[in-house]
Amino acid sequence: MKTIHCPRCSKQLNFVGEAGLKPGGQDLKAEVYACPKCGKMEFFAPVEPEVKIEKVTCAACQKSYDIDFPRCPGCGSPNPKMAK
Repeated sequence: MKTIHCPRCSKQLNFVGEAGLKPGGQDLKAEVYACPKCGKMEFFAPVEPEVKIEKVTCAACQKSYDIDFPRCPGCGSPNPKMAK
């Protein structure tokens, strides 16, 4: 949850919940915040959690890199996890 202040009165907004919106026919999700003092509502796109990509360590140079790279970006050795 974010700490957000009202653009009208500067009071801290309260998280109300999530809502489904359809602007222009698009399905969007939004986090909804409301001001307890003036009633202003603000909508924010939810932040998706960062996807963690598994890493592999090169046997030749010991550089760590994403498991889906076909070759080590440090020395060019083939990724053993990508072997066919």
